[in-house]
Amino acid sequence: MTDYKTVKAWFQQCRDGAAAVKAQKQKIQRIRDAAEKCTQSLNGMPTGGSSGDKVGDAVARLDAEERELKQMEQRLALLKMNATCRAYTGAVDPETVRQGDCIRMFYIESKHQPAIVEALGLCENSEVSKIIRRGCERLALLWDTLE
Repeated sequence: MTDYKTVKAWFQQCRDGAAAVKAQKQKIQRIRDAAEKCTQSLNGMPTGGSSGDKVGDAVARLDAEERELKQMEQRLALLKMNATCRAYTGAVDPETVRQGDCIRMFYIESKHQPAIVEALGLCENSEVSKIIRRGCERLALLWDTLE
């Protein structure tokens, strides 16, 4: 039988994936920035220690990193669709729908607790954690039927 921590860890993949996509975008931007700073020496004097075609290397790296980003984004999109379906599994009343909403907003949309509190009209941040916990516990009971 699946437990609460397993369900929570599964949903955490969405937040981790979103963070990885963000990091990949930053990596691509750093490569672009470095490539734009490359200048060519036109004085005719030999320059020592050059590492060859910096712009060409940067273009090749950019291509590879952008392909990786597209794959990461596709995997994340599929995971988020699956996670959204799972978050609302068995949600048949206002309380279980609210659990699904909290799980979706926190894990799938990567929102912070204060934003969730405001969006759902809750009283305090700690409510979000409690609702997510109850939702994950409920889903743990159904988890094995979701595969």
